[in-house]
Amino acid sequence: MAARKPPRIIQLSKIRMREALHARLARDAQANGRTLNAEIVDRLERSLTQDAVAERDRVIIAMLVGGDRGNAYFLRQLVFELQKRRRWYEYPFKTEEMIAVLTKLVNETERAEVEWEDSE
Repeated sequence: MAARKPPRIIQLSKIRMREALHARLARDAQANGRTLNAEIVDRLERSLTQDAVAERDRVIIAMLVGGDRGNAYFLRQLVFELQKRRRWYEYPFKTEEMIAVLTKLVNETERAEVEWEDSE
């Protein structure tokens, strides 16, 4: 079996950014124990990975709900809210919070559905 070639590294020159962004990246790089270049590359890679995961999740949700736009919207928003409120069911006071969130999601989905119908 032939040995794999290491990936080529491309050097970019003259990346322009706001000074405040540069300062934040430099501060985060230092806190994470890496170079500014490594911090920027890591953030770009994570961003692209997150985009791919979001697209994968969008496709899975669409398949689960049979292409129903309203259900897909509701399910995406519900998953997002559940990620923010892990293990909410273990705390009685959080149950009321989740009921309020679900009510809000139902109302938002109904409004979005009306907007979709008007735009078609």
